[in-house]
Amino acid sequence: MNPSPKNDNHTRSCSRGFTLVELLVATAVLSVLVVMLAQVMSMVSDAWSGGTGRAERQQNGRALVDFVGRDLRSAALPVDPLSNGLVPDLQFVVNPAAIPAQFRNPTAIFWQAPIATDTSKGNMAEIGYFVRWDESHNPPRAMLCRVFTNPGEAQHKVYDTLDWLSQEKLQALAPVDPTTGYRGLFAENVIGFWARCLDSTGNLISQAENGGQRGAFDSRKDYLDTSYNGEGATINITRKAPVLPSSVEISLLMLDSRAAASITPAIMGTLKSLVSTSDNAATCERQIQVDPTLRSIMRGMTVQTLKVPLENAP
Repeated sequence: MNPSPKNDNHTRSCSRGFTLVELLVATAVLSVLVVMLAQVMSMVSDAWSGGTGRAERQQNGRALVDFVGRDLRSAALPVDPLSNGLVPDLQFVVNPAAIPAQFRNPTAIFWQAPIATDTSKGNMAEIGYFVRWDESHNPPRAMLCRVFTNPGEAQHKVYDTLDWLSQEKLQALAPVDPTTGYRGLFAENVIGFWARCLDSTGNLISQAENGGQRGAFDSRKDYLDTSYNGEGATINITRKAPVLPSSVEISLLMLDSRAAASITPAIMGTLKSLVSTSDNAATCERQIQVDPTLRSIMRGMTVQTLKVPLENAP
């Protein structure tokens, strides 16, 4: 019995497969799905990278300020309270006049503490922190530098001369250039370091002897401390030199490696200007966020702040 024509036509239709139009439509739909999936994956990757980067920056920044805080906490002064700064002796100083602007972004701080790693000639080490830029590098590099000298070393001069700090000394201890392996480098991509000396009520200390220069401090000079009496009234007390501030607020502004890689000479100039006019790292961060020329670094910024009480303060 011969099959019916109807069944024969159905068989031929089923064996024919997809048409070209159907294949094109399927390919287009698949392409759209692949693009959407890639976009979702990219968004997830960016979110994960951003979160990981923020966590890493926060962790690294906190470790930095904690380390500086430990160095600062035990800052020392001359044993003789009548030391008048006319003979070489211990000194705690912020932004000394002998240090040029290239080492102040915006703060350079130096002091002595009994934390020497070689105590064969005493335990009072010289310590200092400051930010400087390596403009020979492409892109320009900002670096937080740490100087540390043990008693007996050639650059340990606090007992030898009143002017124990100089550009030549810092250049010898922290030249931060490729030929010396960046000796003195403490942390990369720190564009600003602030050290604010505070009195017993947390106010910024201003010493008239420093010409009223905001933020400068010298333990060999008196300062006016705003305090409170037993009745809660404000009183002014003159703290006689040699004297330390009651506490030091340290803050830093650092970038991740991606943001640092986008720094150009023009961006470096803008950053230096904003850092020099900011009271602390948080203020500088806000100024950067409203500057349209600095969008490339905004997402990579981290601010860390720590208030450090000094053990030998009045």
